[in-house]
Amino acid sequence: MDSPKVYKEKQGLNYKGGFKVKKGRNWSAKSINRIIENEVYIGTMLQGKSATINYKNKKQIEKDKRDWVKVEDTHEGIISKEVFYIANRMLKRDFYNTKEKKTDLFSGMLFCKDCNSALVRRVVKYKEKEQVFYICSKYNKEKSCTRHSIKNEDLEEIMAGIFDHYLIFHENLYRKIKEIDVSKNITDTHIGILEREKEMTQNLLSSLYADLEEDIISKEEYQMFRANYLEQIAKLNENIECRKKKQETVKERIKNNESWLIDIKKYKALTKPDRLSIVMLIDKILVGENKEIEVIFNHQEEVALLEAMASNSEEKNITDKTGINDKKDKEQFSQGYKQQTSLQFVTTQKAVGSEVCHG
Repeated sequence: MDSPKVYKEKQGLNYKGGFKVKKGRNWSAKSINRIIENEVYIGTMLQGKSATINYKNKKQIEKDKRDWVKVEDTHEGIISKEVFYIANRMLKRDFYNTKEKKTDLFSGMLFCKDCNSALVRRVVKYKEKEQVFYICSKYNKEKSCTRHSIKNEDLEEIMAGIFDHYLIFHENLYRKIKEIDVSKNITDTHIGILEREKEMTQNLLSSLYADLEEDIISKEEYQMFRANYLEQIAKLNENIECRKKKQETVKERIKNNESWLIDIKKYKALTKPDRLSIVMLIDKILVGENKEIEVIFNHQEEVALLEAMASNSEEKNITDKTGINDKKDKEQFSQGYKQQTSLQFVTTQKAVGSEVCHG
């Protein structure tokens, strides 16, 4: 594909400034990064990105991103928000093989479970065969962590199993969710807990002045406690609003059956995960020192909300159909269902018998 400059040159159009290209007229990394970061492509209007110093000096200066005028959904995007946010997340990660200067299957996805540092790829030759493995970058650089070494072939085998379980989990969960009236049933129970915690904190804040008047606390303690309570309330408000937005997001995703599954059907045809499926479905892959693998899927919090909703609906159906009201009996009755739809059940596995590579 031609760069903007090359395209306009071919069309005989006047072209100055804008996207620059490197020698050879190819796309530059900077140009591509600017496109990936541009929210205009997902339907967001961005204005006020630059300004003049004054009316006499016409020189343009760039404004801080926080001062831009941003309005979402002003026009139809040419890519989905899903792809946009994933691309920008990956842009911030170091996913190039330092020697080969290219990405591999797990580039930018592997992290140490203990120190959260990225894992680095290493290749060693053994009996005229190359063996690829990954180790903790912090250990590799300064020996301040442990190896967390795992072979590429073991990782591929584990991920293939996790993907199979994940697709089954998604299908079972989606089948249950389609039977539920989402607008009435979807509730994040943690919101109520946060709101009660906020109310308790507000009551403590209200009682502070009375404690000061009665000399129970000093002025310095009053100021310290007051600042602390106000900070807690602000954080609780932020958390509550975030969870409410997630509820609305889940509702919208379920309304559109195809988009909710994030085109999950096309991944069913894969015999094993490829680069696109890993990047699109997974946020991080955490590797433990004992080779246990924990996969953090995208939208895991939203899925947890749906799990809770499906579980509550299942328990209600058990009560309606069988008359069982005892919590313990209901849990035993629905154990098989919970194993099939538990996200935790499919995200953690361990490499058995994997040798630690050296290098």
